[in-house]
Amino acid sequence: MNETDSVKDTTEDMKLQYTTTLTALEGLDYAAAISDFAENQMVLDATRKSFAQVQDLSLFKYI
Repeated sequence: MNETDSVKDTTEDMKLQYTTTLTALEGLDYAAAISDFAENQMVLDATRKSFAQVQDLSLFKYI
């Protein structure tokens, strides 16, 4: 009996999670999502370039 109740609760929790995820996907503002993605990509590219420049700054190059 307890096992059945546990499975039932788990199933209800999964249904709620799926419904929440589906609602979030259906309500997605594609323009905002693309804009956020482009902004994050630009920040990542800038970070990579900055790291490459900092990585080249080494005292061992001058010895």
